[in-house]
Amino acid sequence: MFYSILTLAIHHLWSRPLRTGLTVFGVGIGVSAAIAMSVANEEVFRSFETTVTSVVGTATIHITATEGLLDELVVIPVRKHQAVESASPVINLSAKVLLSENNPQSFRIQAVDVLEWLSADTLEFSSTDAEDSSLDYLLNPDVLFLHQDTAERLNLNVGDSLNLEVGSRRYEVTLGGVFVATNPGQTWDSFAIMDIAAAQMLFDLVGFVDRYDLKTQHHAPVQEIIQDLQRTLGPTISVGRPAQRNQQVERMLRSFQLNLTTLSMVGLFVGVFLVYNAVGFSVVQYRREIGILRALGMYRRQIAWLFLGEAAVVGLLGGAGGTALGVVFAKLLVVLESETVSELYTSVPVGAVEMTPALMAGGCVLGLGLAILGALGPCWEASHTEPARALAPGQYEDTRQNRYGLFTSLAVALFLVAFGLSMLPPVDGIPVYGYAAAFCLLLACTCLAPLCIQALRGIMSLPFKSALGLSAHLAADQIIRTPGRNSMTLSALMVGIAIMVGVGVMVQSFRTTVETWIDQTMMADLLITPQLDVLEASQAGKEAHFPEEILKAASALPGVVAVDPYRQVRIQVGETTVILVARDFRVHADRSQYLFVGGDSDTRLQEALKQNGVIVSEVLARRLNVEVGESLQLPTSQGSHGFPVVGIFYDYATDGGKVVMDRALYEEHWGDASASVLAIYKDPQTTSNELRTQLNSALTPLMPITIIGNQELREEILEIFDRTFRVTHGLELIAVLVGLLGIANTLLTAIVERQREFATFRALGAGVRQIQGMVFWESLILGAIGAILGLLAGLLLAALLIFVINKQSFGWTIQFVVSPSILLGAVTVAALAAIAAAYLPARWVTKGVIAEGLRYE
Repeated sequence: MFYSILTLAIHHLWSRPLRTGLTVFGVGIGVSAAIAMSVANEEVFRSFETTVTSVVGTATIHITATEGLLDELVVIPVRKHQAVESASPVINLSAKVLLSENNPQSFRIQAVDVLEWLSADTLEFSSTDAEDSSLDYLLNPDVLFLHQDTAERLNLNVGDSLNLEVGSRRYEVTLGGVFVATNPGQTWDSFAIMDIAAAQMLFDLVGFVDRYDLKTQHHAPVQEIIQDLQRTLGPTISVGRPAQRNQQVERMLRSFQLNLTTLSMVGLFVGVFLVYNAVGFSVVQYRREIGILRALGMYRRQIAWLFLGEAAVVGLLGGAGGTALGVVFAKLLVVLESETVSELYTSVPVGAVEMTPALMAGGCVLGLGLAILGALGPCWEASHTEPARALAPGQYEDTRQNRYGLFTSLAVALFLVAFGLSMLPPVDGIPVYGYAAAFCLLLACTCLAPLCIQALRGIMSLPFKSALGLSAHLAADQIIRTPGRNSMTLSALMVGIAIMVGVGVMVQSFRTTVETWIDQTMMADLLITPQLDVLEASQAGKEAHFPEEILKAASALPGVVAVDPYRQVRIQVGETTVILVARDFRVHADRSQYLFVGGDSDTRLQEALKQNGVIVSEVLARRLNVEVGESLQLPTSQGSHGFPVVGIFYDYATDGGKVVMDRALYEEHWGDASASVLAIYKDPQTTSNELRTQLNSALTPLMPITIIGNQELREEILEIFDRTFRVTHGLELIAVLVGLLGIANTLLTAIVERQREFATFRALGAGVRQIQGMVFWESLILGAIGAILGLLAGLLLAALLIFVINKQSFGWTIQFVVSPSILLGAVTVAALAAIAAAYLPARWVTKGVIAEGLRYE
């Protein structure tokens, strides 16, 4: 019996190849989006973890300088701590290997004590001379080591010379050997190893390192060791867990990727509607056959299995095709997403994406599950159809009631559930309930489709209906007579438009917020930074800030009316790494401003000056649970000191939190009069180019500098922002495409089912344009209703994304900005989708022979 049912199901699909192809394509598109995003996220996160592991290693504690490089003499008191077993120096450098002028290969050079790593069985090295049993080759100057696979890929042999570009300087080194990682789970591709002493000599970094990796005794309390070392080393040294920063970045990365994954699931969500329509059409087309089979004694469950088998074949085909397409998409997404992650967090190499049997099996299972879920409703309907009703042609959809009251009540309940879920806190920093609320929200809006169709009945009963013409009236009547099928079509289009509007409004709101923040907080005409390149000289790494003489020289120039020296250092507040900023509050209050949660900038900054207080970013205030008026304990060079919090401001430059204080207060407690950045305000009569020339002439002899214009910085920030969200545009396109397929599917169903009706119209003298006009009007009405529902759902979804999901994920407050262009664009897309979906059905509706159409049952 199973074979017979499967054969019949395949025959059903084979008898309508175009419809089957469209449904398989729709399922495949949904599966491809989910597979592509899942594979890309997994590959990027794996590369991210590999990079972090390769750089960080297994150290318990990291010691770094709050600014610049770390004096290696700091290790003397560290090693005296009784709980510290070892302290390993590390230098990390970014470099390019110039194999040819047009083919540079980027590498991260990690300088370590190779003898220590060798004794720890971390890496295995092979020497230049295979017969050399000594280890002297590991310590030779001007040599580096590549992973064996990397050397083979680049066609490099041991003893070859390599040209390195490090910063703006070039070095010639020798491939002294190759290594392999003893840990099979650790990847060292795109990494080079050097002995730390050789790296210090080659790159002029003698006496300095990037950090010390500390391993502590197994049962020793790590937090207590961190506090002891922090007190010993002072505030200019940062002591903390390496995993602490990684957990924060990992959480942010997971939130970023989870947002993309959730959007990619929309394709699957809409694909369920396509399968529902396709199987529902099959039930309609073969309802007479259902009646015959039931009359011959076939059980209800066998009827259900027949159509489930049809859906299963579609799901397997769509899953297989979608997986193959998803791998293609994933290769593009890996590049786009890795670029975004590299810009936001840390450099991540692009990994390879390959088709695997497990991936294909997963895609097929995903497609199968999607198809079965979409087919449950029509299968239940088919199995519960009475034989007498099934044998009566033309009565299947017409006798179904529009249970809009039930679905409207369900929609209200789902809206209430979504609201309740949106009020719940995140789980481990992930807005789990926010995503559940978004799903309930979309589902609630789909339940409003029957109400919209019922409203259409009321609209068509109004006196002005005759103004629409006979074709529009007949099209609306057809939609009203088939509420079940059209409700699912509206749901598919609505979800696509909702994603387009919701994500579009969210991105536009975020961009507008960032633009406002830039325009109001970054008002300096020019920004001067040191030409930071720790790879060129130890002095550059040590002096990653401006001394007082630079500040005085810049202030003395005739075209400069004010200078705001901006000092930025990293400090440890409890278990949170915080950016501490010192700047001249008087200059900033006169010429720029902060965006405060409450109160104006000038008043808050004046209060901070009077009270010797600080202002904190909203992200940090939420993380540390501090309010205005409370005291914030900060580690200073004179010990821990409490500073009153006088304001909380919006900040989009950091995700970890920021504390800002007046420069004089910072100098009093930290004894540091230097500056990381100089914000220059020019005289109105002086042009930016003239002042840039003056600054270069006056300051470059004292110290290499980089000058950035306000507009340049603004454009760079917004360019990074746009690149961050460009992946979402592809997901929006997929959602709308699946909605378009939904309309086309419904129209084809209507045309096949109504062959007698169309043939009757033609026999009575209706013209081709009138018949085609009915199809276009039906599509346009569906598109209009779908657009209305989509706009409603999209605006609600945008509010949920802005005020719940993104705030819980990243901690930023975003203004809710609705651009008319986004709404107009969504309506235009809905109209174009409706026209495109109706084009082929409108051409086919008049191709058949009238006599054959009149005989159709």
